[in-house]
Amino acid sequence: MLALQAGQAGRARAACKLALRLNPGALRPALLLATLDLQGARLRSARKVLRATLKRHPQALPAALLLAQVDLRRGQPAFAVRRLAGVRAVGVDSESYWALLAVSQWRAGDQVAARATYRSALRRFPRDGALWVGLGLMDRRAGQTARAYRAWRHAAACPLPPVLARFVQAQLRAFQGAHQNR
Repeated sequence: MLALQAGQAGRARAACKLALRLNPGALRPALLLATLDLQGARLRSARKVLRATLKRHPQALPAALLLAQVDLRRGQPAFAVRRLAGVRAVGVDSESYWALLAVSQWRAGDQVAARATYRSALRRFPRDGALWVGLGLMDRRAGQTARAYRAWRHAAACPLPPVLARFVQAQLRAFQGAHQNR
C-alpha cells in the first residue's frame, strides 16, 4: 500500500503478487492487483486474477464488477451481463452494480433489458444522478429525445460530480434550443 501511495504502481503490483503467493485466497491484494492491471491495460492479467478470486469468493461483488469491466473493455459485453447476473443477489443494493449491468446489456445489444435495468435501479435509487444520465444517454441514442430530456431534468435535480453536471446542463440547453426554434 505504501508503494501505491508513493506512486509506485510497479512495486505495489509486486507486493500484491507476493501477498497472493503467500495467501492465494486473500481478497484485498487480489482486488488491488486486478485494479492496477485494469488501469494499466493488462486485461489478460486482470482477468486471470479476478477469475481465480471469484472461484474462491463467488459472491465477491467488487471482483465481479471489476471482471465485468474487463469483459467490457475486451469487447465482450454478453460475458459481463452473465457475470453480473451471477451476483445479482449481492449487487441489488449497489448503484454501481445496476449501472454496470445496464451498460453491459446496452452494449450487448439488448436495449429493452438495459432500459428496464435503469428503471429498476432508479426505483431503488431515485436520487442517483449518474443513473438518470445513463438512462438519458440510452434514450437519446434510441431517438427518444423527449424521454432523454426528462431523464436529464431528473439528473439535474440530483447530486452530480461537476463533469456530469456540466454535461447535463449542456444537454438540457441543447434540447431547449432545438425546441425553441421550431
